[in-house]
Amino acid sequence: MTGGQRAEDGLEELVSVFVHELKTPIAAVQGLAATLARSLDELDRETALQVAAALERSALHLGQLVRSFHAGLPLNPEPTELALLVRDTVEELEPLLVDRQVELELDEVPRVSADPVRIRQVLTNLLTNAVRYTPAGSPIDVTLRQAGETVELSVRDHGPGIPPEAAERAFDRYARLRPDGSGSGLGLYVSRELARAHGGDLVTGQPEGGGALFVLRLPR
Repeated sequence: MTGGQRAEDGLEELVSVFVHELKTPIAAVQGLAATLARSLDELDRETALQVAAALERSALHLGQLVRSFHAGLPLNPEPTELALLVRDTVEELEPLLVDRQVELELDEVPRVSADPVRIRQVLTNLLTNAVRYTPAGSPIDVTLRQAGETVELSVRDHGPGIPPEAAERAFDRYARLRPDGSGSGLGLYVSRELARAHGGDLVTGQPEGGGALFVLRLPR
């Protein structure tokens, strides 16, 4: 393979990642804007302001994501309160969490040194995967806890789960584990790379009762 071909392949992969990671934030902004426009006459002022605030945060996150790609995917760590980040992300993704009840169990944990844009990116990927792979009406469990010298953020769905023999393959680039082969196969790959760039990891588990479990581990 020539140097030019390698550069072309690298650019193509970067564009694929860029497109994949922008899909959900753009859809969230569109969904929040539609909710606000459609229900403006029905919402009380306080609720309308909450939706508008979520819309503003989503747009801000989208802008940060675009700038981060333009800068070459660096990390910009800062003291980050994960519980607040989780609540904000779930609120912003509400238009996409169709007929799903997100159950939050967020312990008090120390702030972590992390890039909030990137951690939000990982959580967004995990939540949208949970929606994609589970039937309407099923819950999604999000848990935050401290485990020794690490902080663990877990997302569990109640869908068909991932067979143990395929668990590690789920993180391969372009892996598609759905029977119909849909999806880009980039979300989990990108999310694990971001976790490891923080000195942590993203792993999967086999929860009792079935479903898929993903655990983001970050150092304290």
